[in-house]
Amino acid sequence: KSRIAAHIVELTRKDGGLVFATKFDRSQDVSPLAKIGVIFNDLIDLFATVASPSTLLSLSNDLENALGIHAALLYEVLPSLPRIMPSCSQVRCHVDQVNM
Repeated sequence: KSRIAAHIVELTRKDGGLVFATKFDRSQDVSPLAKIGVIFNDLIDLFATVASPSTLLSLSNDLENALGIHAALLYEVLPSLPRIMPSCSQVRCHVDQVNM
């Protein structure tokens, strides 16, 4: 497994991709899903830092079209999401108002 993972990491980085890694330790009390959430937040933060404004705008539009009001659900577990999709925090406020 480690050789395959190392090879994939090498190819991904060679092609300019980003790689985030973590270890899942069964003895820890941290849920694997929580760790995945942390990795996605880190990925969002890095991507928001390195992407061009036009790329961020395009991604934001694509995410808005794909997620619609469901972006509010992702915002709950990915607090960095507004960095690549500013409207998701507005959607959350709208959904909260509708649910009141």
